[in-house]
Amino acid sequence: MRRLRGLDAAFLYAETAAAPMHAAALQIFEPPVDGGDFFQSFRAHLQERIPLLPHLHEHLHATPLGLDHPVWVADSAVDIGRHVHLDRLPPPGSLTQLTQLAEQLYPPLLDRSRPLWDYTVIEGLERGRSAVFGKAHHACLDGMAAQATFEQMFSGTPEIEPPLHASERREQEPHGFPLLRGALAHLREQPARSLRALPDVARGAWKLAERAREHSGEPRTPQTRFNVAVGAPRRFEVASVSLARARAIARAQRVSVNDVVMAACGGALRSYLAEKRELPDEPLVAFAPVSLRAKGDSGANNQVFGMLASLATDVPDPRERLRAVHASAHDAKALVEDLRSVAPSDFAIPGAATLIPALVQLAMALHLPEHATFFNVVISNVPGIAHPVYMHGARMIAEYPMSIVTNGAALNMTVMGVEDSLDFGLVACAKAVPDLDVLRDHLVEAFRELDKLAAPHEA
Repeated sequence: MRRLRGLDAAFLYAETAAAPMHAAALQIFEPPVDGGDFFQSFRAHLQERIPLLPHLHEHLHATPLGLDHPVWVADSAVDIGRHVHLDRLPPPGSLTQLTQLAEQLYPPLLDRSRPLWDYTVIEGLERGRSAVFGKAHHACLDGMAAQATFEQMFSGTPEIEPPLHASERREQEPHGFPLLRGALAHLREQPARSLRALPDVARGAWKLAERAREHSGEPRTPQTRFNVAVGAPRRFEVASVSLARARAIARAQRVSVNDVVMAACGGALRSYLAEKRELPDEPLVAFAPVSLRAKGDSGANNQVFGMLASLATDVPDPRERLRAVHASAHDAKALVEDLRSVAPSDFAIPGAATLIPALVQLAMALHLPEHATFFNVVISNVPGIAHPVYMHGARMIAEYPMSIVTNGAALNMTVMGVEDSLDFGLVACAKAVPDLDVLRDHLVEAFRELDKLAAPHEA
């Protein structure tokens, strides 16, 4: 039994039917080398690994009176039939049909009485391929932990691995008194933790004040069609670009690959909003999650902070836009380093399970998403898997993330990848961005424009 940390629990408390807090990924596989049944192989493969991966075999248990965050309880009796499903595309089994099915599979909330994950194996794709659409609640994992999980689930060779015999672990449902005692102890520790953190908080506040003075003359974050309350229907579009080309651009311009990703997103958003005559004079601002994990840490939790960076959508020239994005991101990363020690990963608020959802509802009633804009879109770059990976002999050729959109941020642009591919998953509230395919096309074109900035011998 382990207690959720404050940041993990916050994803539970903020969830609504219109704003689910599970992240998803759409993975595409070549046919298995042995020509076997991919669905049955995947199901058997996953069944073996349930005891190895905490989020697959742990379910939530609330603390008495909601005094503290819930706890995870291990359970080996996971009914895989309730978590792994089979679907099939009608001919021709195109990528468009696949993303449309993902749009339908994404919205339903995960059942909190069971482990918070779900997989759908999708057959009938072109060229005999299969896909896996997986959902896991953000209370379980952040992006880096999810990728570490995939590394444990997949094989580095096409050979079929022998079955695993992992030891099963089961815990009795915790009783009220031990949970109540643990909750009260956790709450009693909070004042002492807060006092210990005061010096770091003071230093962080000073840094924020300095930054505010330095940037007091900068334009404010504009209001856009992305900064609204969201509804449940989603739009989902995908695109892939070459990681090698992104690295070539980064080398030639002396920036990072992440700067290239951000600049491509900025170029796409500039073109998209300009077509609609909605391009603001002020540059759009992105919220970019930043991992706080130590190297090798693959714990099943959230260890993230975030930075705000300009997308330079007010700059017409791609090279100058890339330079402006690089400068803004560099400044934002420096601030994150200053604030790293006070990043809120754990906190205890009596009755948070009731209080935070009530505050979310109040914010919606006051239309705060339309009036309090600190950033316009979420852009996340999660390191991909650099080597070939296989699922029971079937090689994965693409991994498209389908991440979270929230009230006030109706568009999420996340990139992962496999081998030499940067795989973008664009997710949006269908009402706010009904033509997400247009934005996807602008993203591909924006990357082509940046590709011209690579060194001539690398073109």
